[in-house]
Amino acid sequence: MHGKSVIAVDLRKAISSIFDYAEALDSEVQKLSGVRPFGDLRGFKGRSQPLDKTTSKWLLKGLGFSL
Repeated sequence: MHGKSVIAVDLRKAISSIFDYAEALDSEVQKLSGVRPFGDLRGFKGRSQPLDKTTSKWLLKGLGFSL
């Protein structure tokens, strides 16, 4: 996708496929080694403060999610 124009629908499909792949890889690695490399896919917050609900809502809306 680098340097190419992509329509939003295809971009959302690509992101969804990435999550599907991560879940499948996570399961396979867990079967083989007992380790879950991706955990529960919630992400990493670190030491930063969470956004308030209003900011989170506008952020998700800006990313194209219908609320």
